Amino acid sequence: MVHPSENPLLPQHERAPPSVAVDAYSPVSDVETIYKACKGFKTNGKKITKVFTHIQAISLPVLAHAYKSRHGTDLDTLLKKELGGNYEEFIL
Repeated sequence: MVHPSENPLLPQHERAPPSVAVDAYSPVSDVETIYKACKGFKTNGKKITKVFTHIQAISLPVLAHAYKSRHGTDLDTLLKKELGGNYEEFIL
């Protein structure tokens, strides 16, 4: 799936910014919530669950792109490192 900001078929002025999806989802607060949930000694699973249960599946690539742009880390890699067991399978 190509993010709307990278679609070569759209003219530059019609491309959505990388941090905004077609459905107007803005991942800025979710990116920071995930970052803070994974920062420190223990991962805050409640915050991660809240993020992933309120967004649509089509917005997941936008969230991953925004996280990598903001923090330089791949979101899948981070979550695999921070989560484990059935919870990891549920989120990923």
